Amino acid sequence: FVGERCFNLLQQGTLGLIIPISSFSTARAGAFQAMWREKIETSLLSHYGVRPSKLFEGVDQRLTIAIGNKSRGVKDTTVHSCQYKRWTTDERDYLIENIEYALTDANIYAKTGNEIARRISNKLQGNKLKSVFDINGEYVFYWHRIPQYFIKAIDFEPYFFSDRDGEKRSDDYKIFKTSSEENKFVAMGILNSSLAYWYWLNYSEGYHFGKHEVLDFPANIEAMKSSNKIELIKITKQ
Repeated sequence: FVGERCFNLLQQGTLGLIIPISSFSTARAGAFQAMWREKIETSLLSHYGVRPSKLFEGVDQRLTIAIGNKSRGVKDTTVHSCQYKRWTTDERDYLIENIEYALTDANIYAKTGNEIARRISNKLQGNKLKSVFDINGEYVFYWHRIPQYFIKAIDFEPYFFSDRDGEKRSDDYKIFKTSSEENKFVAMGILNSSLAYWYWLNYSEGYHFGKHEVLDFPANIEAMKSSNKIELIKITKQ
């Protein structure tokens, strides 16, 4: 609503908003993203976490600073974005001036931040990880949907105790099944990788890495060399 009012009030010129990071990073904000693409010609997007420091002390909210130029006849939309920022209090005085932007896809709003990251994003295309999962498979692993600072894909059910419900499986762990042990360990290895963590920060709101994001992770296991699979499985089991 606030974004829509801003667009209506500003007929032409520059618009600046400090808004939840989910505004540019989740499917549920698709209507806002479509409106931004329609109304804004050039954008600068910077994205900020909440730890170890945050933009506004006492406000535990991941935020995006969105600056856009609105013209009367938008034809092409250009978006420049920075990487997801985590910083310490000592960096506050230099935080904004040290931001590095890179051109990104206006339909995705990836948090690229530099040319290398943009090229990596462009290469992450093709088949999705969903192709290896089988709802009736006998090989199971557990995935924690809130990574925070490291990803957790494990092949055992971790202990969890709730004062209300007693010992149970945490609702934050989701079950994935495959039809072969090889696919299970390859999928776990991919999801536990630094690439998957980078991808999550690049495309998400920095909190959830849910089932849909796992299924849509760009990984073509069928095209992997056997030697790479063997090495990945070995590392995963360790």
